[in-house]
Amino acid sequence: MNNIGAFSSVEYYNLISPEDHINNNHGRFWESANMIAQELRKDSALKRNVLVELGCAAGQSLERFIMAAPFKKYIVVDVSEKMAQFTEQKYKKKGHAIKGLTANLEYEKVDAKNASASAVVASGTVYFLKNCENLFQEAHRLLQRKGIF
Repeated sequence: MNNIGAFSSVEYYNLISPEDHINNNHGRFWESANMIAQELRKDSALKRNVLVELGCAAGQSLERFIMAAPFKKYIVVDVSEKMAQFTEQKYKKKGHAIKGLTANLEYEKVDAKNASASAVVASGTVYFLKNCENLFQEAHRLLQRKGIF
C-alpha cells in the first residue's frame, strides 16, 4: 500500500478518527466520486438493489452515490474496521439498509455473496493499493450479470 507520510494507508486509517478524515477533505477524490455518481444516475436500466463500495473511508463518497441513485441496500468495505463501522452507523441513522465490512482489498475476499451487487464502486481505493488485481477480481465476483463497476 502507498505510504501517507510515515504511515502505510492501513496504519493511517487505523490511527485517525473518521471525523478527522472528513475534516481533511480529500478533495482529489471528489471528482471521481462525482463522475461515478453521474454514471449511476444515467444508467436507467440498472437494477438498483445493492451497491458495494470498496474503500468507503468515512462515507463521504457514499453520500454522493445515494443522492444520485438510491439503492435498496449498501455494503461498504474498508481496510479499517473503525471506518467501515463509522460509515455503517452514520447511514443506518439516516434510515439506509447498510452493512460495514472490513477487508484488505489487496489480498482478502469481501464477506459478501457472489453476484450480489447491482453496482460496485471504488472511487479512491485504487490510489492506495500496490496490487489492484484482487480488488478487480472481487468487483467481478460481487457483480450481478449486467451490473456495473
